[in-house]
Amino acid sequence: MKEGILSEFLKENRAEVVKVMQLDYTFDRQIVLERREAREEGHSRGRLEEIISSVREGDYSIERGAEKLGVTVKEFENLMEKEQLFTAP
Repeated sequence: MKEGILSEFLKENRAEVVKVMQLDYTFDRQIVLERREAREEGHSRGRLEEIISSVREGDYSIERGAEKLGVTVKEFENLMEKEQLFTAP
């Protein structure tokens, strides 16, 4: 640094250095976004499982379960069927 070697290198390769820095930022940002999406997906999945379980246990009616998820009764019934296929032994 004292001899200006790094400064000279950065000046000579400015475009490439900027490109690498942008790619690194983009990659790091992509990881953050993927992690956030995975958390949200996990949260939604857990909520779905909890509501379906509550309906099966009789805590909620099918209508109430559909309402809590913001779907129609038919869509909720389809979700319950898919969930049963997903969790069946």
